[in-house]
Amino acid sequence: MNKTIYHYRIKDGIPMNAVKDSLLLSVMAVEGIYGRSRINLEARFRLERVSRTCMIEAGTKIGETIACVFTGLLIREFGEQAFKVERKETSLEVETTAEELETALRNDHSFLSGDPGCDINDEPHKHAKCQTSNITIGD
Repeated sequence: MNKTIYHYRIKDGIPMNAVKDSLLLSVMAVEGIYGRSRINLEARFRLERVSRTCMIEAGTKIGETIACVFTGLLIREFGEQAFKVERKETSLEVETTAEELETALRNDHSFLSGDPGCDINDEPHKHAKCQTSNITIGD
């Protein structure tokens, strides 16, 4: 079954740590409106540092709101020319949840399906999950 996602491409020169912070702030803002349980049940997003992309599943009101807030924060902080966003239909699974993102930020290490063996400083990644998902959040 296809899902609707917002696919963001972040231009070179834009610090991905700031993009990550904007994503977390967006999730926190939407949590303030709808509550933690709705975020955990309905929010799906993924930030890929290496490919400089972010995907937010848009099939729910929660996802739509996170995308709106995130887009507004990116525009305010970096300007409209700093990124491109497209609405797409895809079968891609967007697996990241708000709880996983917060845990990754607290622990300041890689963000890969809970695999504690992956480290973002491990270049190039040697773990199969790292190679397939390419998701990292942190320095």
